[in-house]
Amino acid sequence: FRRNLRGKMRNLHKTLHESKDEIIDLTGDDKSLKLGEVINLLEDIHEDVVKPREQLLDAEVMATAADLGVEMAKKMGGLGAITPAQFMARLCKQFVVGVDPDAQAERDEGAFNWTLFGSSVGKHFHEAPTMAFMNGAMDTQIKERRVAQRIRRDPVGPAVNPDSVADTKADQQTDQAMKRMVKILRNKKHQNETLTVEQLSANPKSFSQFIENIFTLSFLVKDGEAGLTPPPEGLDGPNVEKCPQVRKMKKPEEQHMDRSTFVLHLDMEGWRRLCEANNRMEGAIPHREEVTEMDLTEGNGIGGPGAAARAEDGEEVESPGGAENPKGKAKPRGRGLTRPRDSTNSEERA
Repeated sequence: FRRNLRGKMRNLHKTLHESKDEIIDLTGDDKSLKLGEVINLLEDIHEDVVKPREQLLDAEVMATAADLGVEMAKKMGGLGAITPAQFMARLCKQFVVGVDPDAQAERDEGAFNWTLFGSSVGKHFHEAPTMAFMNGAMDTQIKERRVAQRIRRDPVGPAVNPDSVADTKADQQTDQAMKRMVKILRNKKHQNETLTVEQLSANPKSFSQFIENIFTLSFLVKDGEAGLTPPPEGLDGPNVEKCPQVRKMKKPEEQHMDRSTFVLHLDMEGWRRLCEANNRMEGAIPHREEVTEMDLTEGNGIGGPGAAARAEDGEEVESPGGAENPKGKAKPRGRGLTRPRDSTNSEERA
């Protein structure tokens, strides 16, 4: 019995696949296979399904039938999918008895079996009798529909061509310099080493970069990322050892202390004397190569094929073609495209 039951379900599943186009065809005749007939047959077989293998086959057949039903519903959903004439013809074929239902319905008005029609569609209208009443205040007025208020758009103003655009390159360079200095202070802190202000910011090659280092340190002190401490008492040695020491601070939100400000006056002459006093000591912030606008326009970048002869640290450098610089010195390099050149670099390198 179980084998025969599974065989019936397999045959039914095979029939659904083979007769797919016939089943979903809405204009088929009475001899064609109907999806409702397949579902009724499947319901009869389902009453005897007990074992897991039978349940699996039953679920597969039902899933296939459901897919066919979805395709039929998609065909019926379009506007004009079934015309009134086709609908009446289908009703006559199903509920009029005779060889030619259409002709029989035209000749005999009583040939239509209304009893069978009512029993067929009555199952879709099993509604329980209810009472209709209105719950609420009797004087409630109908709400007026609000008219959407359109926002008036302002006319588009004339196009503006600014004469100048703010240059954010300097701000980006300052942020990078601050990150570089914080990294150096953090490494020194991990190594249990200290740096003085001069050891951190000294630059005997460029006065402008020395000033930039001082400004960067002041920004870190202002933001709470770094702090200055006085040198130890009774320390003997060169003047550089008596400078305030720089140390890495905690995060600004984790520290609670009063802050003070001091003014440092240092001009070109003072910078020269400072370099002589510390024997032109190199600071912890390395010297940065500077590119001028002339370097970018005359050559193909720094050291490119079209670059002119340059000199660093007072030494003559030959051009790529092998010709020597007749003047013996290269043109001084500036800080950048938007900053003036450092006129003292060539003098200090001589």
